[in-house]
Amino acid sequence: MLKQIYDLKRLFYVKKITHKMGNIYFGINEISCCVNSKAVRKHKKSDREDYYYEIDLVEEKELDEVKKRYDLDKPVHYVFDNINFAFGIKLNVGPNAMVTFRNCMFNGPIEINGNALEVLFTGNMYRCDSQIYMGKQPFFACRARKLVFDDETFSNCFPHNQRLKKHINFGMDIIVDSLRILDDSSIYIVEPNSKTSINAKEVILSNCSVICPNVIMACANLGMSEAGIVASKKISIYNRNNKPLKKIISPEIIYNGQEVKPNGEQEISLPTNPTVITSKDFKEFREELLGANTPKADTDKIPVLK
Repeated sequence: MLKQIYDLKRLFYVKKITHKMGNIYFGINEISCCVNSKAVRKHKKSDREDYYYEIDLVEEKELDEVKKRYDLDKPVHYVFDNINFAFGIKLNVGPNAMVTFRNCMFNGPIEINGNALEVLFTGNMYRCDSQIYMGKQPFFACRARKLVFDDETFSNCFPHNQRLKKHINFGMDIIVDSLRILDDSSIYIVEPNSKTSINAKEVILSNCSVICPNVIMACANLGMSEAGIVASKKISIYNRNNKPLKKIISPEIIYNGQEVKPNGEQEISLPTNPTVITSKDFKEFREELLGANTPKADTDKIPVLK
């Protein structure tokens, strides 16, 4: 009888911890929550007649003691599988959570805030058939400890909607500890004024491509294997490990503060007297980039789809 009461209470609290977002599966090292579309639709919001999904997955601090008592003190892994996001999504995630978007359809801007253990995108599709007014917000923004694109094609090319092009900032704004773009993944953004901004301690690019008019990257360690970065306007890279890089293509390339040019092998040769990026310099640059990309209070919302 006591065991039954314990199990019922445990189930009650795990639903509270996961915000009743879907079916629960208990693992050895994590709790999995398979999010269902009905739960997502309940989080539909409106702002001046625009619609978006605002989902808050931050755990309540009051539940810390309960989690220890009922063996729920584990990371929660939210899996969004095969969900059609008809509008934009703003996701707030706590530091003890992981998020996977798999085989989903995104039809609006994506903003992920918090300090999640890991955010994974794999096998998703992106489209924009409706008229969205983005203002200065990027189409994709993420704050997390680790962001991974695995077998993912992120494309913001919507030539069929000319009105849309006039209003949307199609860029990406990524501030994480670790960014990994892997296994035939690609970031493909061609709108002329778009910018992909990456601020990370570690960036691993493996068998992938990043294509955008403007690319700015600040990282302590940049590793590239069978990967390329292509920009039609400018690439700026601040890389503390100061190693030569291959397959960097752009009319203007700035590497650690100095202009460099690729040689015939498409390899970035370091300047004769390369600038030494100290820990202090790098920290200041990261903070400057972070401050420049932090939305102001009055522009922090995501207005989408009228």
